[in-house]
Amino acid sequence: MLGFALYSSQHASAQPQQTTQAPSDDHIQQILRTLEPDNTLRWALEKGGRGDGVHYSWMDAMRQFGFKQAAFEIHFQSALRKNDLKITAIKYLRQYYRYDRAIADATMIEQIRASGLEETLSSEILSRSRIFLIQQNHDLGLTNSCGILYVNLLDDEVLPILDAPADREDCKPNGTRSSMSETQTVRLTSKQFDPPSPPLLAARVVHEETYHKVLDLVFPRNVLKDQNSDFAFVLRYEPAFRAESQITIVARDGKIEVIRYSAVGGSIEAKLNQIVQRTHRQDARRMARQIRIQKEYVKLSPKEIKLLHESFFDKLRLSENTRLDADKNQIVITADGTSYRLWYRGETEVQTDFIGSNITTATRRDESPLVDWMKRVYLKVTAPSATAHR
Repeated sequence: MLGFALYSSQHASAQPQQTTQAPSDDHIQQILRTLEPDNTLRWALEKGGRGDGVHYSWMDAMRQFGFKQAAFEIHFQSALRKNDLKITAIKYLRQYYRYDRAIADATMIEQIRASGLEETLSSEILSRSRIFLIQQNHDLGLTNSCGILYVNLLDDEVLPILDAPADREDCKPNGTRSSMSETQTVRLTSKQFDPPSPPLLAARVVHEETYHKVLDLVFPRNVLKDQNSDFAFVLRYEPAFRAESQITIVARDGKIEVIRYSAVGGSIEAKLNQIVQRTHRQDARRMARQIRIQKEYVKLSPKEIKLLHESFFDKLRLSENTRLDADKNQIVITADGTSYRLWYRGETEVQTDFIGSNITTATRRDESPLVDWMKRVYLKVTAPSATAHR
C-alpha cells in the first residue's frame, strides 16, 4: 500500500506528468503475444493502429494496481455553452477489452478509490469527453445532444484507444436528458461490479456481411437506380483502420451532382467491432443508427467531370489488360491496404472492387489502373480548390 499512498499524496491534486514515447516494434510484439486471437486490440494493432505516445503518471499507478484499462460509462447532456457529464459506471479490466476480466474484489476497488487514482482517472476522462463532445457536435451541426459515452483509458501510451460509439438519445424539449447539477458533474459516481454472469465472451469481430450491410445503409447508392440520369458513379473507399468514405457523381438534365460522404470519428469497422464486443449482436440496422456520416456537396467544373468520365473507360480497358497479363508466379501482399469498390451505370454497367495501396500513396505498377483512377477522383474531390458545402 505504500506505493499507492505515495501516488495519492503526490498526484491527487496535481496535473499528471507527461512524457512522449515513440512505439517500438519489439514493444508492440510483446503486447501482441499477451492478447487472445480474437481480442479487438490485436485486430487494431495488426491493422497499424497506435496511440499518441504521451505517457501519464496515472498509467504507472494503473499497473501498480494490476489493471490495464479503465472503462467508463458517462451520461451526457451537451449544449452550445455547457457540457454536463456524469460518470455512472467504472470497470477496471485486467486485460485489454476483456470485460469478463474486470476487478470484482470490493477491497481492491476501495483501495483504488482511497489512493486517489479513481479521482484522477475520472478527471482525465471527463476532460477528454468534454473536448470530444464539443468537436462532434460541431461536426454534426448539433446545438444539443444527450446520451451515453463508452470511453476508456489504457495503461500504455503506444496503444490505440478503441471507444465504442455513443448511444444517443432524444433530448427533452428544454434540451436536457435529466437534471444534473454542476456538483454532480464533477463528483464521481462509482458502481460496484459483480463478476459477470454468465461470463462475457472475448472481443469479437463484426462479420464481413454485417459490415457491408451497414456501409450500404449509411452510404446510399440510390443514384444507380435513377432512370433519368445520363450516368452515375458510386466510389467507395474502405481504408484499413481509417475512416471510410464514398463519392457519388451523377449527371442528369445537363447538370452534375457530386457528393462526398465521410464517416465522422474514424473507422466504421472499428466502431462496429466495439458494438459487437459490447452487445454480442450483429444487427446491421441498429448498428447503422449509431454511425454518423458527414455529407458534402462538391462543385467540379463540367470539363473536369467530362475528363474523369472519359478517363474511366480508358482505365477500364487497361484494367482488363493488367488482369490478363498478371504474373501468376508473383504474389503481392498489400499491408495496411484499402478496399476500392466501384459501381457505374451509364453506357454500360460496371461493378468491381480491388485491394490496393493507401489512397494518398503512389499507385504501384502491379495495381489496377482503376485503383489509380479512383485515387485521382478522391484527391480531386477533397482538394482545397474543390468547392464544398454541407
